[in-house]
Amino acid sequence: MKIKDSSKLNLNSKKNRQGFMLVDGLIAVLIVAIGLVAVSLTFTKATGVSIMSSDKTKATYLAKESLEYFKKYDGSLTLVNQTVVDQAITKSDFPTVPSSFSRTILATPSIDSNAKLTKLNVVVTWTDSNSGKEDNVTLNSYYYTK
Repeated sequence: MKIKDSSKLNLNSKKNRQGFMLVDGLIAVLIVAIGLVAVSLTFTKATGVSIMSSDKTKATYLAKESLEYFKKYDGSLTLVNQTVVDQAITKSDFPTVPSSFSRTILATPSIDSNAKLTKLNVVVTWTDSNSGKEDNVTLNSYYYTK
């Protein structure tokens, strides 16, 4: 029967443990790296959604402001069956449009000639900076004409 040298056993087991510690460390670094990538992708997506939400809020505000403009004149402004695009607007007090947005206003008189209501349809369009697709907001209201 051979007697094993105890110093060799300890030396071999230390090497084995050091190898396992290296593998454990590499696995831990890999898990942390995957976690950091996931967190960074989440922040990137959240930023894109925030920009999209901001654009939609600006467009909605612009459309609402355009409708309020016609209320201000209390029926004294005449729009009869016409479409107005931003470039054709000449009133100096009309809400201006940022360069990245485009606005179209469609005024349609009521079918009933006794009703003095004009339907206003405001469409604000813009190109989404994240996807590059065109998006729009549409608001409808009725406007009293004298």
